[in-house]
Amino acid sequence: MRAVGLGMGPILPIIALHSVIAHIVGTTRIPVLNQSYLPSANLSVSQYRNLDPSIDSRYNSVNSGVVPVLPILIVPYGNEESKQTQTNALQKQSAPHSETTLPPPYPTYSTSFPLERERRVTNPDVITSAVPVPQSRSDYPVPAPVYQIYPATFNTAHVDGLRIEAVEKGVSYEGHGVSVILADVLSTVRLFGSNFTNHTVVRFATELKARGEDCDDTSSTKTYSLSDVSGNALTAVLNVVFPASQRDEYYFLCVRENDTDMNWIHQGPDPWLRVKAYDRLLPFWIQAVLIGILLLLSGLFAGLTLGLLALDRTDLKILANTGSEKERNYAKTILPLRTRGNYLLCSLVLGNVLVNSTLTILLDDLTTGVFAVMLSTAGIVVVGEIIPQAVCSRNGLAIGAKTVWVTKFIMLITFPLSYTFSVILDKILGEEIGIVYNREKLKELIAVTLEHNQLETDEVNIISGALEMRKKTVEAIMTRLEDVFMLPIDRVLDFESLSDIRKQGYSRIPIYENERGNIVSLLFTKDLMFVDPDDRIPLKTLAEFYKNTCYFIFSDTTLDVVFKEFKECKRGGHMAFVQRVNTSREDKDPYCETIGLVTLEDVIEEMIQSEIVDETDVWMDNRSKRRMPIHQKQDFSKFVEIRNSQKTICISPQLALAAFQFLSTVVEPFKNQFVSESVLHRLLKKNILFRIAKTKEFGSKANVLIYENGKPTDCFTLILEGRVEVVTGQENLMFETGPFAYFGVPALLSTGDFTPDYTVKQTTDLIVLRVRRSLYHAAVQATMLEKAKTFMDSNGSDVQVDPTIDEQIERVFRTVDSEAAQAQTPDMIPSHEVGILTGLSNVHLPLPDGNII
Repeated sequence: MRAVGLGMGPILPIIALHSVIAHIVGTTRIPVLNQSYLPSANLSVSQYRNLDPSIDSRYNSVNSGVVPVLPILIVPYGNEESKQTQTNALQKQSAPHSETTLPPPYPTYSTSFPLERERRVTNPDVITSAVPVPQSRSDYPVPAPVYQIYPATFNTAHVDGLRIEAVEKGVSYEGHGVSVILADVLSTVRLFGSNFTNHTVVRFATELKARGEDCDDTSSTKTYSLSDVSGNALTAVLNVVFPASQRDEYYFLCVRENDTDMNWIHQGPDPWLRVKAYDRLLPFWIQAVLIGILLLLSGLFAGLTLGLLALDRTDLKILANTGSEKERNYAKTILPLRTRGNYLLCSLVLGNVLVNSTLTILLDDLTTGVFAVMLSTAGIVVVGEIIPQAVCSRNGLAIGAKTVWVTKFIMLITFPLSYTFSVILDKILGEEIGIVYNREKLKELIAVTLEHNQLETDEVNIISGALEMRKKTVEAIMTRLEDVFMLPIDRVLDFESLSDIRKQGYSRIPIYENERGNIVSLLFTKDLMFVDPDDRIPLKTLAEFYKNTCYFIFSDTTLDVVFKEFKECKRGGHMAFVQRVNTSREDKDPYCETIGLVTLEDVIEEMIQSEIVDETDVWMDNRSKRRMPIHQKQDFSKFVEIRNSQKTICISPQLALAAFQFLSTVVEPFKNQFVSESVLHRLLKKNILFRIAKTKEFGSKANVLIYENGKPTDCFTLILEGRVEVVTGQENLMFETGPFAYFGVPALLSTGDFTPDYTVKQTTDLIVLRVRRSLYHAAVQATMLEKAKTFMDSNGSDVQVDPTIDEQIERVFRTVDSEAAQAQTPDMIPSHEVGILTGLSNVHLPLPDGNII
């Protein structure tokens, strides 16, 4: 093998013949060639200077031991004829203004060492290197080809590599280093090589050629000038806009010097010198619209996944039956989809994944990788997840109903996958039943949603009480036996007994025999309607006549069972006696003992969690013993005291009650505004009742005159029993009257004697109630004091009332009693006015409205 140098022996070490030989025979020791080895063409150094003006500096570098690496052209040849042909071609190429290029008979190779621009040579006689070349000698048509090394054209740049430094979407690589970038965007490309100048221009061809070939006639991009050329002319920068490449099409570098006639020189097919430009998937505006639509669909699917699946089937059925009109329509629309919960879930999830994946691809096509990830993450998280789920979690019913056609469409297009997955889930997880609330959960649900469920407190209590009925027993709500009002069976139904019954206010009263735990019968107060207290009927007789049965239950009976029994009323009405088995005594067999009673009212009160109070109740709660704060019932036992307090005559409590009610409601001066009920009770206990018999026992007259026309009097008279004859007017009109006729009202209200203009005389035996003016005035004064005390007590006043007034009233009453005791007959009743005690003379008594006879 022979090598042709560049003109002088010291320059020959720079050649790259060792690169070719190293690939063929391994590492080859190449001796340094001198000028005697130049070809017969006798190329001089001046000719090489014409090819490359920097040859002198390179020559000097070699002499100093530094080998500059120059671009060279290696041409294999097989005989002297081809060698001569190639030498002549080289001479023609080096001629001034020559446009002839070397047509090599074999493939040409251009090599350089861009990574090591200067190599220190310790032994200038030997250069050892290895460069890949054709795989075998059989690749060439002639045996044992000899490589002739020629210098490349040095009048333009030589590109060894490129790097994309700035582009909108960044650069990727394929194959063995092919740069792949986005088309139609400005890209900054840095070139590596040699001989770069400010006049070097570059364009990119689409035709694959060998390095050094002409690329004038190939399709290419427009021409770009270099910028930022380095001082050593080894790197340069250009800004390029690559059109979109066709499929399997690449851009190859072509360079030339501007403002010259030289051809465009192809820089070879090396992968690292290739560029591929791809176009966007879709136009920008279409991608922007699709991204917006996909974001909305992503949010819709994410929101529907949460909103629809959060709607329980039980809740939807409730809304379909009891909600508002809109809620019913929404629930009926969603319920068919919600019944297939797993199918709906799989469809929405697949749709959401499909939309999010497409969205990521489109964003990646528009932007760079990191920015695409950040933008897609922010869009999906905010627009596709957080906002729609927050909205649909509160308005899932309405949104799901209004977008049901979208849901059905996504269920249709994902049917092959989603339905298959749903069937598998149904087999594994089983049927979806929905939320089922037991009593405890339902009660707690109502309690925790009390602020928002628009239920009143009473409604919540009723619901809670109804849910507790199967847990509570009658022992928890019963009235204990010691607190029960009961009557012994040997009791007599007289006025006092009936008064006690009425005062308690119960409609059913247990009857016991011997001991309270031995309940034998039940008394209904309505059974006393036809009972006359004067008859004194034994209670046993009444119990045997009505035969009211008793209903007994055990203490562990729940309220729902008792409530059902009370509703059906099959075993003894609305009252039941609670029993338990007593095993405390070892010397006796277990036995049932009565420990209390429970009524329908008790059960209902426990159900509604409130006390039921009617007009006959005395106690608000039978367990806490709270009395009714409203009006107090009259104590009829006081009228028994009236009967016992009379010294001259004894009347029945019924008659005393009738007289009291008549005076307090009919006779104006005795109404509550003038005489209080307590003072009237006190007044009736005085000796104001008289019996007038139609005999001569009390006088010579057969008929006693109670009032006589023209005769002054200070008494008020009420007929309780018997009849009288009244003669009135100038015409002496006469009529007869009987019980509860009263006379002498003006005598109570006037300050002087009252002179009647009528005559009242007895016709039968009489029982009359007579009140003198002095006694009435004392009663009025007592009422005023009573009201004053009540007023001061209610206002917290510290004013003290004279305690001697009550004593004065008592003296008045005692005086009246003594005077009445001295009067044996009506004729003996003094007609003069009894003096009023000190402090009463100035009492002003307002007259009642209306005319009083």
